[in-house]
Amino acid sequence: MQQVSISHVGLFVHDLALMLDYYTKVLGFIVTDEVPGRMCFLSRNLEEHHQVALFTGRTADTPQVQQLSFRLDTLEEVREVHRRLVEGGTKDMKCVSHGIAWSIYFPDPEGNRLEYFTDTEWYVKQPCADPVDFTLPADEIYRLSEARNREHDDFQPLQQWRDRFNEKLKKKMAESL
Repeated sequence: MQQVSISHVGLFVHDLALMLDYYTKVLGFIVTDEVPGRMCFLSRNLEEHHQVALFTGRTADTPQVQQLSFRLDTLEEVREVHRRLVEGGTKDMKCVSHGIAWSIYFPDPEGNRLEYFTDTEWYVKQPCADPVDFTLPADEIYRLSEARNREHDDFQPLQQWRDRFNEKLKKKMAESL
């Protein structure tokens, strides 16, 4: 069994503008990507594209937690989780490449949405969700994903994106002193 760590949480919200204002102005998070009026991705950690994702659409019947996400170290580990989920009879899996990560989304037995993922070495603007077949060999998934990611106008090496984000983070932290 591979080691996992909690990476980020997605929240459904009633008022995206209010929540975005709170997370950025009060808690000091930085918007890393967004679809204005629908969703935004926030971080205060250079190693994390997002630590919190806010999504519109929360109602009295909608759970507040949109997803709980666990990071794995390698694509091979994601493929192993996929194999175990298939063998365990898990239904409603969604397997995608976000450009920045390879992910499997699935419900636990009570319907809570979980994600297991590993980072890629690329950045593309979010949201991005290209289908992935985790039954393919890892090197084939990598090759297909890189080719697809290079089609995006905003494609860049992850380190290049992190360098830019680091500058934003330093500036934000200096402003809050």
